[in-house]
Amino acid sequence: MDSRGVTKSLIAVAVCAALAGAAREEAALLELSLPQAAARRDADQSPSHDGKPAAVTGIVSAPAILILGYAHLGIHDGAGHGFTLEGSYDTLSAFVAGDLVRATGVIRHRGGLPVLAVQRIQKTGESAPMKPIFTRSSDLMSNRYLGLLVSTEGRVVESGANTGGEYLLIGDSSNPLKIFLPRSTRLGEPGLMRYERGDKVRVTGVSSQYCPIPPFNMMYQVVVPSADSVVLIERGWLVPPYAVALLAILAAAITAFWWLRERRLSEQRSAMRALNKLGEEVLSAASPGDILAKLAAEAPALLRLTDVHLYIYRPAARSLERIAGRRVDAAHI
Repeated sequence: MDSRGVTKSLIAVAVCAALAGAAREEAALLELSLPQAAARRDADQSPSHDGKPAAVTGIVSAPAILILGYAHLGIHDGAGHGFTLEGSYDTLSAFVAGDLVRATGVIRHRGGLPVLAVQRIQKTGESAPMKPIFTRSSDLMSNRYLGLLVSTEGRVVESGANTGGEYLLIGDSSNPLKIFLPRSTRLGEPGLMRYERGDKVRVTGVSSQYCPIPPFNMMYQVVVPSADSVVLIERGWLVPPYAVALLAILAAAITAFWWLRERRLSEQRSAMRALNKLGEEVLSAASPGDILAKLAAEAPALLRLTDVHLYIYRPAARSLERIAGRRVDAAHI
């Protein structure tokens, strides 16, 4: 056999060996549905199939997002279940929303998020791109929507940045949802730091998670491909609503106190004028009986008395003489 024949034989043997190896590798793969691939252990919420070779099929939820040295590609099964593929950006960026793909690799987790570390991926068809699932921010604090394209609204609780990128915290201040914009996607455009506490925003991105320590049942987030995925709905109040309410209550209390004070002072001024007038009438009275009549008519209402009596001191007899007069009716008081 000449050298050309030997070379052809060696090539044929190598091809057969490669095909046999690929067949064995394919046979060893777990064919998993997306819910199976995303399943978790009860103990620490790590992936149930962690470390196992697997194959999954799904529809691309949204274009790949570059996160530091790797990229994530969300896929779904058309029935509301999602999953995340992880690989190089060059590999995953070739696919767009609606592409039907089959990927093989190893089940891992990235910060608690179950992923398939992609070794091979190919497009097998096309489907209509999914529409974002609109839900409350509190509903995204679970495994339910991971890998799916979602949309939510909320008021900004905090804005900040870390080594990976910029973020917003929105929704309930006691348990806010994180909106994450990877630094590698910004390309010099204005980021999330332009939003201020109290601003109401609408966010569209891929539901994800980054929980570096077990149990992996917290630290959920929405990853956005660009700052344009966060839209301002309305600016926040310069003064928080609760502070406005407190100021309104305080102003009402001060107004009520001032009104009551002015009313009491007005009543006191009216009483003083009435007393002065009564004093003048008493001084001009012709007899003790007239004095008693005037006092009985005015004094009970002004001084809150139940009855009025008038006595004249007789020095010679060293006694008090009561001046006869009508009894005051209690209704006058």
